[in-house]
Amino acid sequence: MTFGTQHPPEKIDPQIVAFCGQLCPKTKPQFVPVRPEADAKILDCHPNVAAKVKRDGGSQVFGWQISVAPHLFLEAQFHSVWRSPDNKLLDITREEFGHPKILFLEDHHRSYIGTRVPHERFSLGPEDRVSRFCELADKSQMILQDLISAGFRAGDPVFRARLMPLQQEMESIRAELMKKA
Repeated sequence: MTFGTQHPPEKIDPQIVAFCGQLCPKTKPQFVPVRPEADAKILDCHPNVAAKVKRDGGSQVFGWQISVAPHLFLEAQFHSVWRSPDNKLLDITREEFGHPKILFLEDHHRSYIGTRVPHERFSLGPEDRVSRFCELADKSQMILQDLISAGFRAGDPVFRARLMPLQQEMESIRAELMKKA
């Protein structure tokens, strides 16, 4: 995700329907509430949900978390949520920016096999600028995940040192595209 400005869509509009149709043609996206489990680790949805299923029953549902970076792109991030024994979907993983709900698209053809699944994107702006922004966002995400995996906590100075130059260029591109909108 893109550091606070990327968020779940407010509504399911025609662009989102088209994007989701490219990913999973026979499935409709739905809003799912976020209720983090106390022991759930950020950015670790698949093991979090597997542990929840083992502990409380229900099932693990694989799919895509859909978000929007206004004027830039729609993004689908491979994700899993918990289906309770009474058939309700719940995102039990702490959402990076504390949003109370996500837009989720079930994918009946994928499962988590221990390797990272690349994000899918749908451009909402000029391809060359959006592409550069996405390149920076991907690099930032990898750095963020590496730092968290290494045991650093948000707010540690290493985050600012490693991410600040990338974030500054991203914000410059965002401002440029917002002027054109």
